[in-house]
Amino acid sequence: MTARIREFLKRRKDEGPCLVVDLDVVRENYLAFAKSLPDSKVFYAVKANPAPEILKLLTALGCCFDVASVNETQAVLEAGASPEERSDPGRSTALTQDEIDWLGKVLDSECMPDDAMGVEEIDGYVCALVMDANRDWARGMASAILGPAQKASVFESEGQAKRAARLVARMWNTIISRLDAGNAHRPILWGSEAPKAQRWAKGFIAGMQAARSKWWKPLQDEDVHMFLDPILGLALDEGEEEEGLLATPDTREEWIALLPTSIVGLYATTWLHHELQRERARQPVRSTKVDRNAPCPCGSGKKFKRCCGSAETSFH
Repeated sequence: MTARIREFLKRRKDEGPCLVVDLDVVRENYLAFAKSLPDSKVFYAVKANPAPEILKLLTALGCCFDVASVNETQAVLEAGASPEERSDPGRSTALTQDEIDWLGKVLDSECMPDDAMGVEEIDGYVCALVMDANRDWARGMASAILGPAQKASVFESEGQAKRAARLVARMWNTIISRLDAGNAHRPILWGSEAPKAQRWAKGFIAGMQAARSKWWKPLQDEDVHMFLDPILGLALDEGEEEEGLLATPDTREEWIALLPTSIVGLYATTWLHHELQRERARQPVRSTKVDRNAPCPCGSGKKFKRCCGSAETSFH
């Protein structure tokens, strides 16, 4: 109990139980916690104490919030928090920048085989895999991403190989958590000699072309192309044009800005298609048998038994 709280309780009239919070303690605890985790965002669970004074203080300090109801969301917004700082379902597994840098350097080292993917390509590859309706197959493909490097035994140690595998698994879990919750995923774009985001886009296309992956073939409508075009454009070299997409520095920046929306839009569209396909598969098969005395479906004007239902072969 702080001195301020003791002084407050001395002056307070006895009106029953109460909860007393020293905002200075809240401030000190938040700043100490945030300082100890410099590569992470701190999220405050609003259900712990939704007092407006606490929410306003934490908002001013740059805190993010974990909300579990409409009322909690409204309270956070009224405290001045930005809607963009809402809870991230993938925050517990998302890679820190240090982890991204470590994995990027390991996978881009000269000892890696030519067919090994870099961290940027892996992020794009996994984003495409999760579109597939067969989640078990997609998970198996993701777990095999480091296969070429592991087979070539190019990791410096078993510990390095295991850490790389854990980080790739976390990339999968982060993307799945975000997209399943309807949240956008901001792609990992890790510096390389290629035009910005090109390696990510090529990784995504590789995931589309992976064996058995057919999720994109039935999707031909304009809405899908609206989401897919930025990805296809980013795979082009500077100045290259294909199917109406011209890669320039300006269009590349526009496409990169659209990536989070494109990914979550594609995911929602493809999984809606998967659900419709499953629903059709569950529909009972209805008989198409025609009554013998009914008009023939061919349009001849004859009764079915005198036309297509006849044992004789007829032309009409």
